[in-house]
Amino acid sequence: MVRVATCAALAFAATAQAGYRDVILASPGLLAYWPCDDASGPVTDARGNNPGTAVGGPTFGVAGALASGSSRALGFDGVDDAVVLDPVRLGTPTALTVETWVLIRSSKASGHYHTLVTDSLDDLNDGFLLGISAADQGGITLAASGGSSIDVTGTTSLPLNTWHHLAASYDPVDARVRLYVDGTEEASTAWSSPIFWAPARQLQLGRQAKALSQSARFLDGALDETALYGRALRLDEIEDHYRLGRDATPPDTALDLSQRPAVGFTSDDPDATFECRFDGGAWVACRPPYTAAAVGTLEVRAVDRAGNVDPTPASTTVGPDAAVDGGRPLEASVGCGCASRPGAGLALAFGALLGSTRRRRCRSA
Repeated sequence: MVRVATCAALAFAATAQAGYRDVILASPGLLAYWPCDDASGPVTDARGNNPGTAVGGPTFGVAGALASGSSRALGFDGVDDAVVLDPVRLGTPTALTVETWVLIRSSKASGHYHTLVTDSLDDLNDGFLLGISAADQGGITLAASGGSSIDVTGTTSLPLNTWHHLAASYDPVDARVRLYVDGTEEASTAWSSPIFWAPARQLQLGRQAKALSQSARFLDGALDETALYGRALRLDEIEDHYRLGRDATPPDTALDLSQRPAVGFTSDDPDATFECRFDGGAWVACRPPYTAAAVGTLEVRAVDRAGNVDPTPASTTVGPDAAVDGGRPLEASVGCGCASRPGAGLALAFGALLGSTRRRRCRSA
């Protein structure tokens, strides 16, 4: 007999999760976003506006920065690798944020640096350059007309072969240039001059535009999730991007059987969404309560904003004939992400609401 499940919640058309990419794409003011996870060139702009051309032979598909899933990034050899983009499609924003995840493999000699993202003709004298110094410290240079510029450098020496989130912003209303490392504001300097955008400037990843000293300023490392915005992101937004990128803790899922024959469900993560499947079918986005037209097994798993999925879905028998067993609610297993998420114990303390439930024992970490 073919069993068909019905769930009004399945009618809404949405993805099961708002992962890192979805959060970036939903950010107001986004101008370009290169996830750097391509298997080969071109380097895709997730907004579809500004794909890049790889030159020198960057390595596609290296291990990426994001903690959840199989994150991939773009590797640069420090010799001649770069990505060339179209600055015209970026426009000439008056406010700016540039952010990227970066890993460096070596320290530069004095006076040299790793170029991460630049949009200039004469680097350090127009446009902007986000880089890492010989002291392994992140920094941003912005330039105004007439040759004036400002440098804002962080205080943390970034360990080699380790992913870090680096961001810099400028807002002429706020009149400050700010530098952020791993979700924390490390440095800021007052500056109120408009950014000077050279007519023949070049937007690139991994190398500076001008030939002078270019060989000393290639990136030896990797880039991931690089984005440009036409506004200054707030501190809480940058903190959120960093937390999302580093979050590898799966959420827990619990069922509420007090609504029989419908089944409710919740998670220890208040921002989690859910996926359901009936009798081993495909996972589909869903919202509680769930009802079924025939008897079968319902599985539910929570998905957090970083894309982490509960590895042990909660399950129960559903259907109009499965509402009770001898006058008692049927038992259900309760998913367990097997992690030390803060507040998980409190969030799952609502077991009294679940009727007679059987919890799955967490595997040791």
